[in-house]
Amino acid sequence: MNGSKSKMCLIIDEFIEKLRNKTDTEIIKYDERLSSKIAETQIREVIKSKEKRKEKSLVDRFSASIILQEYLNQKKNEKNN
Repeated sequence: MNGSKSKMCLIIDEFIEKLRNKTDTEIIKYDERLSSKIAETQIREVIKSKEKRKEKSLVDRFSASIILQEYLNQKKNEKNN
């Protein structure tokens, strides 16, 4: 996370550009690299069972929730400004 684009990021950028040319739907790029780390921290705080905390799907669900909440917060802030 030094600010330079990875090979995968360049591939994704190319895909997004192609997709934008095929639809009028707004496409929003979101850097979700830290969402898993944030999710893991939240899980440790909320889920007491060590066995339950090991479930990969739990991290995915928490991460998805974090990404959605950040999107909604951004839209709310844009509306208020």
